[in-house]
Amino acid sequence: MYALIIAIGYGYIILMMTITADSIWSGLAVFLGLGLVPLYLMAKLLRRRAKPSLGQVADQPDRQHAAEN
Repeated sequence: MYALIIAIGYGYIILMMTITADSIWSGLAVFLGLGLVPLYLMAKLLRRRAKPSLGQVADQPDRQHAAEN
């Protein structure tokens, strides 16, 4: 939950930096380089930690069949 609040605040700061840039091209470079790319990577890393991989889930025994044995 805290990561979402931090990401929103960071996005707001980058948006304000983009608006105050000297030209459209430098604003676009700031928005992409400091805004979208880092936020995308952070979201991807947090999503990877939150969900277990399919291989880990497949290796675990089924509880219903374990109870029958």
